[in-house]
Amino acid sequence: MDEVRRLWRGDSIPVVDGLGNNTEVRTFPRPVQPELPVWLTSSGSVDTFRAAGQARAGLLTHLLGQDVGSLTKKIAQYREAASAADPRGWPGHVVLMVHTFVGRDDDAIRELVREPMTRYMRSSLNLILGSRDLESYSAGGLRPDEIDYLVNRSFDRYLDHDGMMGSIDKVRHTVAGFEAMGVDEVACLIDFGLPADQVLGGLEHLAQVREPAHVQPIAGGLR
Repeated sequence: MDEVRRLWRGDSIPVVDGLGNNTEVRTFPRPVQPELPVWLTSSGSVDTFRAAGQARAGLLTHLLGQDVGSLTKKIAQYREAASAADPRGWPGHVVLMVHTFVGRDDDAIRELVREPMTRYMRSSLNLILGSRDLESYSAGGLRPDEIDYLVNRSFDRYLDHDGMMGSIDKVRHTVAGFEAMGVDEVACLIDFGLPADQVLGGLEHLAQVREPAHVQPIAGGLR
């Protein structure tokens, strides 16, 4: 990674070619960005969080298979590793991927997103079962009615705590909670099975989430 970053900045790297000759490697044409933005994705392993910090890379994560409490601790581990690895004390950058749909009525949105979200969760049972409160289950030995129960339970938890789906005020409070966890930026997953016109219609309400209202303005400008 350090060699790739050096090449990106315009340095040359000495290598031995296939004939045994010493040569210099450079990148052409020169990149527009002065520094290479590097990201690591983690679905829950604290070792990956630390590795991302040690590599001075941004961190991309989500809330399937890990709860808010455990993710908050992992982010702290990432920050500590990032600050130690960077001479300038760069604290890192955390992006949280979250399924998102914002509207005006919480109950109406719950019913609107139920079918596509539960369908997605059925396809991601291993991630769901990796969460702390469900880790005793095994996907291979579940009956259809047990799968229905787990998917519906996970849907309720995700909608109420771990997703950005609901009214503008509700989602504002959710975003404030993400900031308290140490998240810098939210990557909104808006296309998860809803019709295109509904997805596009929800973007207007999503934009209003960034406007301060009944919750304190988000310090640091969480995006």
